[in-house]
Amino acid sequence: MTTSLAPTTPEAVEDSGGLNGEFRGYLARLRGGDTGSVPAVLGLIVLVLFFTILQGQDFATKGNFANLITQSAPTIFIAMGLVFVLLLGEIDLSAGFTAGTAAAVLGVLSTQHGAPWYVAIFGALATGLVIGLLIGLLVARLGIPSFVVTLAWFLGLQGVLLLVIGEGGTIRVNDSFILAIMNDNLSTLASWILFLLVIGGYAAVTLALKFPIPTNGI
Repeated sequence: MTTSLAPTTPEAVEDSGGLNGEFRGYLARLRGGDTGSVPAVLGLIVLVLFFTILQGQDFATKGNFANLITQSAPTIFIAMGLVFVLLLGEIDLSAGFTAGTAAAVLGVLSTQHGAPWYVAIFGALATGLVIGLLIGLLVARLGIPSFVVTLAWFLGLQGVLLLVIGEGGTIRVNDSFILAIMNDNLSTLASWILFLLVIGGYAAVTLALKFPIPTNGI
């Protein structure tokens, strides 16, 4: 008589099939000590509860949470980019000044040169793209350690930033569209549509990688 033992490792559990296998694999990783983002999520929940108890009438409001998300958005976007660098086992010390240089280009184009919002935004995106491309080429093609390359760019971009913004040090952006991107909120309907698009896209990519469509030898 032959008995089949159920898979016990996280990888075996995940390979056992479907979303059920994914969920059981996640639980198996938790039991094995691979907590992933759980400590960070629990820490965030503790902080929210702590400030809600202390200043619930001011902290636990829709407006305050909207402001917190708006204020943390630049840091979140920079952190999202750094995640891919860290996953490759590399490091990027220049991300902050790269973002600052791109923002300075946007401000200078919009204010000092009178460029429309789409030109200013494109200039900022192109600045970040060029800097990232050069750093990537130096690391991937020439084999220079990422620590050395990004440290050099970290120092060099400080000078570039001073050249771009000049002696004033402060640029006041008055373009209504750019200000709306930074400060305004989406409507409720647009927010839900964006949320569903992001979640749906992430789910579609994840499922496509996990369960590729069979080609039947084609």
